[in-house]
Amino acid sequence: RNLGYFLEDNQTVIDIDDCPLACQPIRDLLSEQCRDPGFKHSLRDQMKVTFRHTDHNGVMFWRNRPPAHSSWLKEQTSLGLVSVPAGSFFQVNPRVTEILLSKVGTLLKKIGPASVIDLYCGCGILALLAAEIGIEQVTGIDNDAETIKAAGYNAQQRNASSCCFITGNADKLSAYLPEKINSAHTTLLIDPPRTGLGNKTRMAID
Repeated sequence: RNLGYFLEDNQTVIDIDDCPLACQPIRDLLSEQCRDPGFKHSLRDQMKVTFRHTDHNGVMFWRNRPPAHSSWLKEQTSLGLVSVPAGSFFQVNPRVTEILLSKVGTLLKKIGPASVIDLYCGCGILALLAAEIGIEQVTGIDNDAETIKAAGYNAQQRNASSCCFITGNADKLSAYLPEKINSAHTTLLIDPPRTGLGNKTRMAID
């Protein structure tokens, strides 16, 4: 059984026992598991194995989905600790996270919008940044209900009362826009999944 990277056909897997792109704790655990015959024997075709690491939680892995009732992970950022459901997306490269926060923060300060909509907001990190800058109305939208709960919790921990988080589909963006939001003074932040924006979402933005 192979465990590793997909090739260009997105089906063939090249077997690895180390990942130079990952942080050292993940590399160490991956190598340890790959030396264990029982681990490889437990794998099945099309199974997804996820390795995650945070400074707060250490390194862990699971097959397919995180264990039921898993505690939220804690990710360290320049905004402080943020909570992220184990199975939800978070930028795993801390340096990229900080570059993103810095660039977006600079742009928001330059634009100075009255309101911000954070589409595909995840755990709300960009929305929290907007609130910290002082933007009066911040709305985060994501279709992952668990990560929206985490976003609300993160905002509550910071007393970010200007933040409102909604579980919903980006294709229906217009349905989430309060009438009091003036589009001329609203900045839309878009951080979509790797598949990019769908046609309906682009139409909703237009």
